[in-house]
Amino acid sequence: MRDTGRTQAMELKKFRRIAGFSQEELAARSGVDKGAISRLERGLRREPSYETVVRLARALNLEPEELVPVDLKAGGVRKRRRAVTEEVA
Repeated sequence: MRDTGRTQAMELKKFRRIAGFSQEELAARSGVDKGAISRLERGLRREPSYETVVRLARALNLEPEELVPVDLKAGGVRKRRRAVTEEVA
C-alpha cells in the first residue's frame, strides 16, 4: 500500500481552511506556487523545502514546526532549518 502523506496533507489543508484562504490566496500570501500547495495538500509532494514550510507557516500565522509532520522533523527539513531561517529572516 502506498503512503500518500495524508497526515501532512490534511494538516496544511486544515490550517489553510481555518485561516479562511483559498489555495490561490495562500499562494499569493506565501509566494509558494498554487500547484505546489495543491500537491502538498493531496500528499503528492512529501518533503517540501524548509523555505517552503517557513513561507506557508508565516502566511498562516503559524510556527514552521506546526506544519512539519513528525517523520520529516527527523529528516532533511530539520537539517536545512538554520540556513533557510537566516536567509528568509
